[in-house]
Amino acid sequence: MKTMSVTEARADFSGVAARAKNGTVTMVYKNSKPEAAVVSPEIAEAAPFVIALLREFGISLEMSRDEDLLAAYRRGLEEVERGDVVWEDI
Repeated sequence: MKTMSVTEARADFSGVAARAKNGTVTMVYKNSKPEAAVVSPEIAEAAPFVIALLREFGISLEMSRDEDLLAAYRRGLEEVERGDVVWEDI
């Protein structure tokens, strides 16, 4: 991921767009805060589906950035894949 200010992004927008097409995400900052992200069309098209999926599982975008929570989720998936988790119908 590349970061740049709004001024830098404006001055090199053709470069920002070309990098996005090649898969580089550029975070654009204004007053030290994220203002926008320039991404490939594929990522832009997938974003609403990813957000909907996170919401379906009750995961907020903030939670999706929590490394401890993500590690616990991955461990849980691994347990299910190994068959270590037994489901009971109630």
